[in-house]
Amino acid sequence: MSKLDILYDRVKKILEQEEKTPFTVSIMGQTGVGKSSLINALFGTKLDVSATSPGTEKIEEIYITGSLGHKLLFYDIPGIGSSKRADEKYLAEYEQKLIESDVILWAILCDSRSFSYDLDALDILFASITKLSRTEILSKMIFVLTKVDILIPPPWILAKTGEMGVFVPQADTVSLLKEKEEFVQRNFILPYKDSLISQTYFKETFKIDDEKFEYENNEIRYKGVLTWEELESLKKRFPSNQETLERLYDNYRVVPCSSRFQFNLDLLTRLIITKLGTGAIARFSNLYTDKNLYTIPLSEAKNLSNIVVVDRSEKKVVFDLASTEI
Repeated sequence: MSKLDILYDRVKKILEQEEKTPFTVSIMGQTGVGKSSLINALFGTKLDVSATSPGTEKIEEIYITGSLGHKLLFYDIPGIGSSKRADEKYLAEYEQKLIESDVILWAILCDSRSFSYDLDALDILFASITKLSRTEILSKMIFVLTKVDILIPPPWILAKTGEMGVFVPQADTVSLLKEKEEFVQRNFILPYKDSLISQTYFKETFKIDDEKFEYENNEIRYKGVLTWEELESLKKRFPSNQETLERLYDNYRVVPCSSRFQFNLDLLTRLIITKLGTGAIARFSNLYTDKNLYTIPLSEAKNLSNIVVVDRSEKKVVFDLASTEI
């Protein structure tokens, strides 16, 4: 065998090994924000969920298999905030997991009026890590606002199609979610935007004469973080490139989700796969196109109503969605 054949064989084995290596995603955040519930809803796992005690008390590993047999490894990491002693114990384990992770989800309870605790927790996390910079960690992160179904009134809309339904927020809730998204992005991400890079693939003809944009093969890089206002401005200037520009914005957007209503789970899955890079798109595209991520059987959706109207004088139920035909 020639030296060239030996080299070719060695490179081939390395590439085959890389193909078998799973992409790794970690999910972090305070205790009680719904991290385990989110993983269960995204991937049909059955992690323990408790209303009174921390469900994750050690780092759990969950393997997900894609349509082509490729694996996605999830680290479900104990919540920060259960106690100072526990935080110190867990922080010692976080660094290695964050080094190994291709994507990090940071879950924040959407109904909180103050995100100062999460900012403090991130500062503690950044200070404890020696082998990764804050920029490197942020470039891997997706911030997720959890449990958006608790934002009422106004009530959510259940859009019916046949025997399935999709939960949709009303206009006031949409505006509130946008405010919360922008607040978290402004305080958690934008202070470091000059040192961050946004990137995605593009298929169409793409040419923007701007020093912030770089092109290589079918990938585009943007120096910085696109805000919503910048995105809308670019979309007006370059209407044929709207989808690519939206994916660049998605690099550092904040995603509001509901595990209970299965709201935005498809969007979050798409963002995870986009952040993992072009290699993950073919391997896991079946995950974010799965209708089970955002549709709910009406028979189940009806049971999610938390209001029953009772006529006390007649001693009977006037209205209960669970027993109503829809």
